[in-house]
Amino acid sequence: MNWGASRRRKTFWQHVGSLLGHLSATAVIFVTVFTLGWAISFIVHYLDSIHPFSPRSRDLIEHIEVSLLWIDTGISGLVLLVGASRFVHDVWIDLS
Repeated sequence: MNWGASRRRKTFWQHVGSLLGHLSATAVIFVTVFTLGWAISFIVHYLDSIHPFSPRSRDLIEHIEVSLLWIDTGISGLVLLVGASRFVHDVWIDLS
């Protein structure tokens, strides 16, 4: 079965709409993971103020927090680059 042969060509503005949808979804995912990380950080720091953790535990928690932020940023950046490259590829193919 040849999936590409039955594909209808999109206009430039349909490609732009797809890109904006992709960017919006990427932003929502980034903000969701960032907010989740912030909420967990807030709860952990609140618990630390009630009953202090050992310095080793606190260092581990801070390392995990920073790692989660970098992982979130890296994944969101990768998704952004894939969406942008797909947009350029699709526009190049459909409009050439």
